[in-house]
Amino acid sequence: MEAADVIEIQQLYARYGHVMDERDWEHLGELFTEDCVFDATALGVPLMEGLAAIADSTENSPAAPLAHHVTNVYVASVHGEQARVQAKAIGLYSKGRAFSGVYDDSLVRTAAGWRIRRRVNRPAAA
Repeated sequence: MEAADVIEIQQLYARYGHVMDERDWEHLGELFTEDCVFDATALGVPLMEGLAAIADSTENSPAAPLAHHVTNVYVASVHGEQARVQAKAIGLYSKGRAFSGVYDDSLVRTAAGWRIRRRVNRPAAA
């Protein structure tokens, strides 16, 4: 695992909350592949396939967090053009509600850099 890969992946996760919270949908492609799958079905969210589905789900769902925070980003492995990453997810909602969860992600290296191809978002273990 090269340090440059770890740093680039960490930057990707740092950018995620900014793009999501600013509803900056034109930059989703800097985070996810075009054919990405975002599986938050464990949270009662329909499966999202593709960038438009992620933008639509976040933009139009009253259940979407007001703020997305990603912490404890752990690059578990990098093998060639693929990486496995785990991170903690914190979502902040209205009226002081919060959510703690986990992202289990599969990333691919593209010509533009690392991108999330598949994300599974589940609640943190109780």
